[in-house]
Amino acid sequence: MREMRLEEVVEVNPEVLGAGTPSSLNFRYIDLSAVSRGTISWHQLDIHKRSTAPSRAQRRVRRGDCLFGTVRPLQQSHGYIDKNVDLLVASTGFAVLRAKPGIANSRFIYHWMLSSSALTQSDALAVGSSYPAVNESDVSKFRIVLPSLVEQQRIAEILDTLDAQIKSSQLLVEKVTLLQDGVIESIFSEISPNGCIGELLTGTPKNGIYKPSSDYADSGTPIIRIDRIQRGEIQSQETLPRVKLSKSEEVQFALQADDILINRVNSIDYVGKSALIRDLQETTVFESNMMRCRVNRNVAIPKFVATWLGTSHAMRHFRSSAKSAIAQASVNQRDIRACPVPIADLNRQGDVIRIVDGIRAQKHLRELELKKLQLLKQGLMDDLLSGRVRTPEAEAVLEDL
Repeated sequence: MREMRLEEVVEVNPEVLGAGTPSSLNFRYIDLSAVSRGTISWHQLDIHKRSTAPSRAQRRVRRGDCLFGTVRPLQQSHGYIDKNVDLLVASTGFAVLRAKPGIANSRFIYHWMLSSSALTQSDALAVGSSYPAVNESDVSKFRIVLPSLVEQQRIAEILDTLDAQIKSSQLLVEKVTLLQDGVIESIFSEISPNGCIGELLTGTPKNGIYKPSSDYADSGTPIIRIDRIQRGEIQSQETLPRVKLSKSEEVQFALQADDILINRVNSIDYVGKSALIRDLQETTVFESNMMRCRVNRNVAIPKFVATWLGTSHAMRHFRSSAKSAIAQASVNQRDIRACPVPIADLNRQGDVIRIVDGIRAQKHLRELELKKLQLLKQGLMDDLLSGRVRTPEAEAVLEDL
């Protein structure tokens, strides 16, 4: 293995659309927004005419080329051209890396782009605070550990195999998610709404706390923001942002297990999205564009209410009740309390939750399997590309999967 400069193993931006390119030329354009962490969303690509194309449409690419996103390098907007398309042009936000024949394997270069080594180097050389970017000359001078061409191919095949397994695992998660959604919708289609959410709550829904960005810090009280609510759950609780609060603010806006948060201000497609609060490791609050609801356990199970709020029936209510403003919509306390809900006896609610929990357990298991594969791939990729692990050892790991 030899450590080399990237420009020694690839051509950087080998083809551009020159001044003599006909203005009538049509091409498919790859913008930065269509590429994320190794994946190109081909369905997002638009066809442009040279005369009316974005000014950044300059890099001619071909099958086997690697796209290294130079803007906001921590986002890893990198991709690989694996299709034969008549004419493809990429944004100048990419450095196009074309493997030199007889020296580098294009799939090896692709995996290297997503490695910790490439990420660390690009982050270190990025300039600009609000729009950090790496320039083309710095990309050319990145350091890469290059094994023999045969070894590069073996490494690429191992990592491609893991990628295929990860994709299969992702499809299984998606299937279980669709099953979960279908079962929930089916169950609630058989239970007609016969009351309103307000009848199941203790007190009224409460707005969260507003704090300016200057009050956010590395220490303080964890705060849940709307971007953490996904499919009825709070994502990554261990990495919630923190905010400086007084003791009285903590007490006033603290969350409890089984509270329900409902997004009161968002775009029309997302207003009303909600999440159930599960066990909290420390005092946690919520931001002002959400409302906190507490369920009266004598008449309803919080998980039952939260599950209902995630159905299309409840979301239709919020969308029809929302008041529109510029690029946003909002619901108020009255809208939330008026949301129709099936009020079933506690035993029936418990039956529903047991069915849904069974499917959620399957989904959680699939998600754990996916996470395991992703961590394995990241670890093996860094070890293989750095030479810490040789291909026979990695192939033995794959056989054990």
